[in-house]
Amino acid sequence: MTDDRGNLAKWRFPATPIAPNSYRVVFASGKNRAIPGTPLHTGFKLNEAGGYLALVRPDGVSIASEFAPAYPSQRAGVSFGLAGGPVYFLNPTPGAANDLGVLGFVADTKFSTSRGFLFGPVDVTITCATPGATLAYTLNGDLPASGSGVQVLPLNATSPPAATVHLTTTTLLRTAAFKAGYVDSGVDTHSYIFPAVVVNQTRPASASTTWVDDPPGDGQAHPADYTVDASVVNSAQPGYSFTNALLALPTISLVTPLAGLFNSSTGIYARPFMTGTNWERPVSVEYMPPGGSNGFHVAAGVRMHGGVSRLNSVIPKHPLRLYFRSDYGAPKLEYPLFPGAAAQRFDQLVLRSCSTDAWPMDNTVDFLWRNFDATYQRDQWMRDTQLAMGHLSAHGRYVQLYLDGLYWGLYNVTERLGDSFCAETLGGNKE
Repeated sequence: MTDDRGNLAKWRFPATPIAPNSYRVVFASGKNRAIPGTPLHTGFKLNEAGGYLALVRPDGVSIASEFAPAYPSQRAGVSFGLAGGPVYFLNPTPGAANDLGVLGFVADTKFSTSRGFLFGPVDVTITCATPGATLAYTLNGDLPASGSGVQVLPLNATSPPAATVHLTTTTLLRTAAFKAGYVDSGVDTHSYIFPAVVVNQTRPASASTTWVDDPPGDGQAHPADYTVDASVVNSAQPGYSFTNALLALPTISLVTPLAGLFNSSTGIYARPFMTGTNWERPVSVEYMPPGGSNGFHVAAGVRMHGGVSRLNSVIPKHPLRLYFRSDYGAPKLEYPLFPGAAAQRFDQLVLRSCSTDAWPMDNTVDFLWRNFDATYQRDQWMRDTQLAMGHLSAHGRYVQLYLDGLYWGLYNVTERLGDSFCAETLGGNKE
């Protein structure tokens, strides 16, 4: 075997009998081990970016099989080989017959205008570098798929697809690209927020008009609330406009099919006391720092969080919990979300609504909770103070939150105290 077209005798097999319909695994490790009856290791390593590879006959001159001029760039967890022709194998089978393969991977979709805030009409062009692929996109949070959403067919087998979308209002642009015999591109999501329309947002047509407090709540349906409180907007002091407030803090946009949030039967927000994995929804998470600096976009899971703060009879603004797992994509969120924090990787994050210290809180009879005293700061001040005194505590920061393009208010995103937090902060394994 060789990875060098100019040196066909680079690594030679020892006497290695292989029975009919059986297999022998050779590790391209660079360890150069060629002892009969032991694991075989070549004296060279393979380049993940691509390269030459050949199986040569014993004469050291005649090539039995080769990837020439080079095998293509490789991917983690995916193998490359032959099944009637060169293909990728999503289920590698070393030591066994090759599984069904795919011809390749459709390139990710690209956007001419990045996610964020817009202040006038914009044309966004979507492209995909894979010739002959079909583009699909949606504008309402639904997942694009082959055959659903707006379909943009390729001009021909050699042309890459492109589409232009004219935006005039807050839009959730979700795209994917597909090609027969190839692995699709996966879904990319860009939230485009027009601050001028946020203040006038209304209930989406398909969203539930009531939210239900299933037991241990009171079992009753309570009026849903999708609008921005006019008294907050109209009572702003000079120099503190609503639009300025939207732009002053980082933004988190959570996007998922609307039914998973606000449908009266299947929506986790419409049924906030329902728990368990059946009440976790896949969600696109976009983090956009102010000023247009780089944030992140990641796929995750979202559930409701909290206790009393789930009660619609007490507050319509509920906390949420984000889960980062390989089920959705990356096994962890890797991003310096909290400046100065030891942890830079997260399994979970909590989006706290600051319930008993928040404006939407309903005043209790005994005035234990009073919205006219709300500061949104008490819990975070306590955590910051503990950290400043050298004690263990969760880090947190404030963000403006959007749910499927609807402004949902000021939230306090924090680390979630648990085994992952302890492992990242104190060292050791989660267990």
